[in-house]
Amino acid sequence: MLCIDRFSAVEPFRDGLPALYGPMRSDWLSLVEAAFGRRGNGLMVAVPELEAGVEAVFLAVFPSPQVVEALISATGQRSVRLLILHHPAHYRVEAGWQPVPVKQLAALRQARVAVYAVHAPLDESERFGVSACLAGALELQVVGPLGPPDSPGLGRAGVVAAPREPLGLKEFVGRVVQALGVPYADVRRFGREEVLRVAVVGGGGHTIPDLLGLCEAAGCDTVLTGTIIERVPNPRWQRANARLLQEARRRGINLIGASHCATERYGLLALGAHLEGMGCEVRFLGCGNPWE
Repeated sequence: MLCIDRFSAVEPFRDGLPALYGPMRSDWLSLVEAAFGRRGNGLMVAVPELEAGVEAVFLAVFPSPQVVEALISATGQRSVRLLILHHPAHYRVEAGWQPVPVKQLAALRQARVAVYAVHAPLDESERFGVSACLAGALELQVVGPLGPPDSPGLGRAGVVAAPREPLGLKEFVGRVVQALGVPYADVRRFGREEVLRVAVVGGGGHTIPDLLGLCEAAGCDTVLTGTIIERVPNPRWQRANARLLQEARRRGINLIGASHCATERYGLLALGAHLEGMGCEVRFLGCGNPWE
């Protein structure tokens, strides 16, 4: 359904996650499934009783300390619980990507919590894609993928969408803030006031090569993504953000950032609804403040 093997070559966490563990990499590898270590997606932490069935499924965009500790400390659980993550690492605005501590991974397994992480495959899923589902939540009509649909790593990671009738930029931003439940959105108006066609790219859309060139080719006047203002003190990321702003100004394309977490949750919610239809007990674990 999510075709995780297809995305091994383009999954950034395949190599990025082991690097985050640094000297603890060997301990991490001893806890995760070998197949996950090779492809960066799929069953990450297994428990012996998993084949017997799952009592409840939990979904989260990031494995924040709050999410992990809540599952570790839950008492009275007799059956296996399954945590489905979009990212196998936590994203902290002031620090960037942070791996789940090895001790917490061991504690999850001890508490009979299996972990399944699905990043690039969920981004590009035809049914559960985070960007397409976000567009749907905003009552936008999806026109098509932002990039070539046969190109893993880009394809449906972003979609081109349009409101049913033209909206003012301020009105559209208000719709985004209300639908996503965020306290605010970052906005940079570099183009027209009227929103006619939107490039919807959940999460870190600014990392897509030639994002704004693709937007311009698709006739988009506005980009909606997670990050347009880089708050992580990472010089490389901040330089990339500066280039994004300069290019958007040059091309006359509006930018809206509504947080990495909030812009990706609708794909997980769609996956959760599918699992509920199969008879699973499902609970989505939110991000708290999505800007933290």
